[in-house]
Amino acid sequence: MSRDFDGTDDVIKPPTTQLYSGLGTLTIFAFVNYDVFGKQIAGIWGDGGEGSSSWFLGDNGTGKVRMAVKPSGASVRTADSTTSPSAGRWYVLAGTFDKSNTTSGCKVWLNFVNESSSNIDSADLSNPNVDLGIGGQNTGGSQGFLNGKISYVQIFNRVLSANEMKQISFYPGSIRRGLIGFWPLWGSSSPEPDYTFNNNSGVVTGALKGNIDPPVNGI
Repeated sequence: MSRDFDGTDDVIKPPTTQLYSGLGTLTIFAFVNYDVFGKQIAGIWGDGGEGSSSWFLGDNGTGKVRMAVKPSGASVRTADSTTSPSAGRWYVLAGTFDKSNTTSGCKVWLNFVNESSSNIDSADLSNPNVDLGIGGQNTGGSQGFLNGKISYVQIFNRVLSANEMKQISFYPGSIRRGLIGFWPLWGSSSPEPDYTFNNNSGVVTGALKGNIDPPVNGI
């Protein structure tokens, strides 16, 4: 169960909502399998990329995974993985943000390991007028589209621990506290259902059903 993104214009966009904005804490989690891990920003975006108040998890353009946050009225902060993902292999990617942790509040995780962190300004991620994009985004002059498969995207309004990340990799959707978005990306429905009470189903552009499934029994 996955969606296959072509790296050109495929994207899934849940509707604009305050749910993904005004956040002081955040976790983004997904299984990702790259066909090409290339020199473009691509991945899972919120609030319109790195322009205004924003956040995203994806490719940093130099072969690493990046978590980027730009709290309201503050500077962009980034945390880049030390590992370079290989094409054709599933990875568990996650990014976390905690405005109360000003020394290391922006973190990037690869297969449950916090690979790096960055200092941040103590402010919320607040910009309710731009759509969340899964697989790519094109706003404010920044654009990028993932070339590969994505599955089991989960967004929380709190910071998950490594053990909690492991739990939702084995049992996606099993942790409900703070869960504000859950898109399994099974590839069989359009719009793509959100399996939370928020029901923020996403408009699908391209992103056909993938031909391989993520290893939910262990990465």
